[in-house]
Amino acid sequence: MPPLRLLLAILILATAQPALARTLRVLSYNIHHSEGRDGVYDLDRIASVILAAKPDLVALQELDQGNTRSGSNIFQLQELAQRTDMQGYFGRTINFMGGQYGNGVLVAPWLTIVNTTNRALPSPGGGEARAVIQMGLSFDADPQTVEFNFFATHLDASNQSNRDAQAAFINGLVASSTTPALLAGDMNSRPTTTSYAALASVWNDATNIANPGLARTTQIDYIFYRSPAWRVQQLGRFDVNLTTYAASDHYPFSAEFAIPEPATGSLIALAVAQPLVFRRLSCRRNLGRAPAMLCRRRLNR
Repeated sequence: MPPLRLLLAILILATAQPALARTLRVLSYNIHHSEGRDGVYDLDRIASVILAAKPDLVALQELDQGNTRSGSNIFQLQELAQRTDMQGYFGRTINFMGGQYGNGVLVAPWLTIVNTTNRALPSPGGGEARAVIQMGLSFDADPQTVEFNFFATHLDASNQSNRDAQAAFINGLVASSTTPALLAGDMNSRPTTTSYAALASVWNDATNIANPGLARTTQIDYIFYRSPAWRVQQLGRFDVNLTTYAASDHYPFSAEFAIPEPATGSLIALAVAQPLVFRRLSCRRNLGRAPAMLCRRRLNR
């Protein structure tokens, strides 16, 4: 076979494998300290709602941790992590009734937690303290770096100036970062509010606006994302049924993302990185002996 045809055959057969997409399902759920609309405290019911959604990441709001309201020996984040077979992290917002109260994150076992930070949010108008959990995650079992960040929060319920300041603070955490990120939680912000507009100016809203599961005009729970490579595979919507109605005063809200795997290497990839000239095959010595031998041959005979 003539050298040029041989080279072209090698290049065609050695093309990079297409990048496969990982699927990441995210859930935001304000559990109302596990107290349902029926007045019953039921962590098993909350866990069943989470399990039914089959999430990889969960942002939880209104968790009781060892306080007398839910039980001084009941740590809701750990209880839910055990019931769902997920990794758990609790972020305190306030001390409450002899224990703590705040946000939490549940993480599927196949994801690796690289680092975690619980950051206090500003409240210039006073009121109950708020916080945001920042969790660095990796798809690798032995991670070398953070592949994406997950932010879980619960913004102020009654003061718009506080919500505006809190939204601006969260935006500032990612403004100069190129690392993909997700933000989930109870934002206490309808789509017409200034705090929602601030978040939407920096983040992409994953909500299925045409069918959020509830009226869009009353929505306050959201999942946002930041990455040009990530694709919303299942637009965000509320899961509304008899169980989710009874379990909490909020419905769970979920969205699913397709995240591309890194492309595998190939001769095509090398050729793009170190161009071949088809009058004379020109390549660098670090391509190896066989390509270097081909480089010596004229291809325009």
